[in-house]
Amino acid sequence: MRLLLAEDEWALAKALAAILERNNYSVDVAYDGEVALEYLQADNYDGVILDIMMPKVDGITVPRAQAADSFLRGTPLPVRSQIADEIEYFRAYYGDLRPVVFLSYERQAFCEPGGALRVTFDENILCRGSDFSLDGEIYGVPLLEEGQTLMEIKTPGASRSG
Repeated sequence: MRLLLAEDEWALAKALAAILERNNYSVDVAYDGEVALEYLQADNYDGVILDIMMPKVDGITVPRAQAADSFLRGTPLPVRSQIADEIEYFRAYYGDLRPVVFLSYERQAFCEPGGALRVTFDENILCRGSDFSLDGEIYGVPLLEEGQTLMEIKTPGASRSG
């Protein structure tokens, strides 16, 4: 299994890489977020370990920038998740899918063990029709009034009748 380790503290990066290599991982080390992005664009990794506070590009921005880059290039998203699977489904179904609106929100999600029931609460939902960058500031027109919350319930087998 091939991993990218992004850690700006040299001694810690060296120690982590040694531990991972002793456990049969192949490890590339990047000492700042900018180099980590270059590694991710040039190669495929089975996993990425990111320090949050790094010089040049922080560990929060790296995955956002990588996802935006893969979306614009039309390549698969770098992370497997429910949301990534849904995006990949729509990209395959609709072909050349491009963003036309940017939505951001603060979400609290709750699910029961096994994931049969999922409830989410969204607040501070913002919308804009330009500047789709995922590594910029979060701004837009509020879609809910102050103090309002959007609740969504997901459960298997639920359907909408005609």
